[in-house]
Amino acid sequence: IIAIPNGQTVVCRGHIIGKKNSNGDAIRRIYEGSFINVGGVITTMTTLTDSVVSNAGGIVYVATVGASGTNIRISYTGTAATTVYWTWHFEFWVGGGA
Repeated sequence: IIAIPNGQTVVCRGHIIGKKNSNGDAIRRIYEGSFINVGGVITTMTTLTDSVVSNAGGIVYVATVGASGTNIRISYTGTAATTVYWTWHFEFWVGGGA
């Protein structure tokens, strides 16, 4: 969802909410972390915070935030044979120019 230019750092913070079918089962994840791009290699600078609040009978999806090439990517999947409606919001701060 964002490319990190070479020599730059990024701080990200965001929420992902997955709501299962049309019932009240939902789960929210909050992510916060920082990354740096050195020569095209992305390194996680802090342990990525991943806090979960569930209003569901079980985890209704898996979501991860991480580096893919020089991009920060959100990957998420739902439970088999279940429709999951997604709401997400992420903010990024880029700095530390080379």
